[in-house]
Amino acid sequence: MGIVPKMISLYVHLLLVVVVAGSHYRGGAISYTIRAIPDNITGDGQQIPVRVMQRHSWRRSSDFCNDTSPSSGNLIGSGTLVSSSNQSMSSVTIPSIDTSVRCTDYNEEFDYSSGENSADVLLPINSRIEYLYQGCCWITLLSPDSESDWSLKLIVNTYRRPDGRLNSSPKTTMNPIVQVEVGKIGIIRIPMADSDGDPVRCRWGNSKEECGSICTPKGYLQSNPCQLTYNASRLGYHAVALVIEDFDSNDNVLSSIPLQFLIHIVNITTDNCSCTDPPIYIGEWPEDSCIGVQSNTTINARIQIRIPCENTCTTLQDILTVSPAGLIKGEITSDPINKNIYTMPIEWTPEPDQYGIHQLCVTPVDSQQQTGSQVCLTFQVDVNPPEFIRMTPTGFIFATQSSWTLETDRDIIRPRRSSGVYIRFFKRVNNEEVYRVDVASDVTVFYQPRTITFFTTQYTWEENEEYYVLLDAGVATLNESCGVESNPINNPHAWTFRVAVTETTNIEEIDITEQLVSSITTQQTTTKRQQTTTTTTTQLACPRWLHFDTISNESTNANETHFTFCFSVNTTLADVTISANTWVSCRMWKSSGAADPLLELYSEENGKLLAQNDDGNSFALQNCYAAVLSYRLQRGDYRVIIRNPKCAYGKFELRLSAEIDRNLK
Repeated sequence: MGIVPKMISLYVHLLLVVVVAGSHYRGGAISYTIRAIPDNITGDGQQIPVRVMQRHSWRRSSDFCNDTSPSSGNLIGSGTLVSSSNQSMSSVTIPSIDTSVRCTDYNEEFDYSSGENSADVLLPINSRIEYLYQGCCWITLLSPDSESDWSLKLIVNTYRRPDGRLNSSPKTTMNPIVQVEVGKIGIIRIPMADSDGDPVRCRWGNSKEECGSICTPKGYLQSNPCQLTYNASRLGYHAVALVIEDFDSNDNVLSSIPLQFLIHIVNITTDNCSCTDPPIYIGEWPEDSCIGVQSNTTINARIQIRIPCENTCTTLQDILTVSPAGLIKGEITSDPINKNIYTMPIEWTPEPDQYGIHQLCVTPVDSQQQTGSQVCLTFQVDVNPPEFIRMTPTGFIFATQSSWTLETDRDIIRPRRSSGVYIRFFKRVNNEEVYRVDVASDVTVFYQPRTITFFTTQYTWEENEEYYVLLDAGVATLNESCGVESNPINNPHAWTFRVAVTETTNIEEIDITEQLVSSITTQQTTTKRQQTTTTTTTQLACPRWLHFDTISNESTNANETHFTFCFSVNTTLADVTISANTWVSCRMWKSSGAADPLLELYSEENGKLLAQNDDGNSFALQNCYAAVLSYRLQRGDYRVIIRNPKCAYGKFELRLSAEIDRNLK
């Protein structure tokens, strides 16, 4: 008799039998998430909560959806996941799962309704569990897919990973119908994201369980990034069945999820005034961005589309979406200045039970029925993005300034995208972009755990000009989950600087003859005066001068982003203290309207930055986010600028005081 292993291995088949017939299915995807291992789970035979997430699309004429459906929670689709266990060592009960989904998206022209839903189930730990979702029928398909059965297979892995955690599957989604013009080659990008940060690859489904009757490959498939090259040679529909898998460090498959959708091959006719190029996405978040958002916190963004032709009669007709439950889409409007640019605002407040990864995919459609490429954004719920806590230099710089530094609140890495992530410099006077650095591809950009250093050695700044710096989304990336990216910095007052003036005085060489007469001799001396160069800083007139012992209540806002004042030291030396107090606790700070100030002290004579601080060293219970500077200053004039680097504008109490040594007056 062989040795019975201590660990019980479980393999379960779940089979869905769909009794509804008809050409109504438009594709779908299934995935799962395990949030954490409960403390009371110690070994085999126990069960853990697993969230199974489904997205399915159906013919709209059979499963109706409209504008009110998402808010009403309207369910579409039908069927139940029914389990049948072939496990021989112990019996286990797997609860059934309803396959109806909450309507999130629809389109009349393409005749589909789409939705998603999730269900929490208890599954045995240390198991490998299989779900099958099978039914009939697809829309009439091109050969060789002569039959119309569908089958989607999900494999759940509840064994512990090498890092001690439990695995969550990758996540993907797709517009149910991808349109390609006949006679052309379509490049179809399939989004893939993994909350564990595992390597992910895609492949064709290759068994009856993985792909039903649509197993024939439909083109050339690249595994990572997942991309299908499709040759549209015949009018009609093809169905695509893919499997996406994540892998451990030894290249073993951890879990697998299904993705199935339709390709519609069409004829497109255009007018003489039409744009022959399809519309393109130009939104503020690049394609495949991973965006961190907290539950119960609202995120707002703009989906922007451009018609890529001038003087055209082509307009944007629609933006097809595949969106998470609860996401609100606003009206599509054209830009009042550039009629070829269209904007659709979105708003989403994820609920606490929407943890994990969610995806939003958009596909623009123009008035000629041309569809642009699908672009997907990934949202990681309850993972904060990295934030920039300091950007230097600020204030006055020299024209040859070339070294720049960003500091973050968390450990970061270089962007995962290979190119196109920019830090951009603009001239204030005309808002012209004058220089950019691609932090994703420039090898002279250095990333340390919490610091980014880059250089502008090829550019000389114009004297007496003010500049501001903007950052694309993803300049900093977390090395965890799907690679949550830093938010874009679009505020032209967040990082600013002004260039000092260098004055050069050229004095022609002249001979100065001095006759030195004495009672002994007469001597002639010739002296040459040399060229001299001095550097001075041209400051804007100080808006206010304050005296010592000042206490005043001030504030900043988006229109007045910093508070500036000057003061004079009229003694040989003085120990000066400047403070920006909030007088609120950290617990109450967010709701108090208080600022998060940064103090900068400059010499008024030459504009040199003398000191900078945003830490008040005060009790968090009494004075959260306060800032204090104490500095021994010589006789002269000084300027203080109170900024809010993280756009945390608000109220603060200003105090200016000095201790003067009476012996040094």
